[in-house]
Order: sequence, then C-alpha cells, then structure tokens
Amino acid sequence: MKWVSSLSRQTDIDSAIQEAAESVIRQLGKDNADLTIVFVSQQFKEFYDKVPELISRYIKPGLL
Repeated sequence: MKWVSSLSRQTDIDSAIQEAAESVIRQLGKDNADLTIVFVSQQFKEFYDKVPELISRYIKPGLL
C-alpha cells in the first residue's frame, strides 16, 4: 500500500488546495488515489462544502 501526505500554509482556500494537490500528484506519479482524506483548518470553515469540488479540479480523489 502506498500513501502520500501534503500540507499547505497558503492563506486562501483555492491556493491551499492547489498546492496540496500538486504535491500529492508529484508523489503519486502515475498512480491514482483510491482514498483521499482531507483535514481542513477551521479558518476555512466557510468553505468546507466546496472542498470536494476544489480537490476534484486537480486529482481524482477516489473515495473522498
């Protein structure tokens, strides 16, 4: 089983998701994620419902 992790310190949700997703893509290489677990800081709580859509812009998250 292969797993990867990523952390972003960006202050806006779009940039944070993009940065984290690009890191995950680099680490996974040709593989796709079967399961994606995301921990989102409370500072972004107003965007919690948008997180799946934002992640899907960059990766195929499998089960999210």
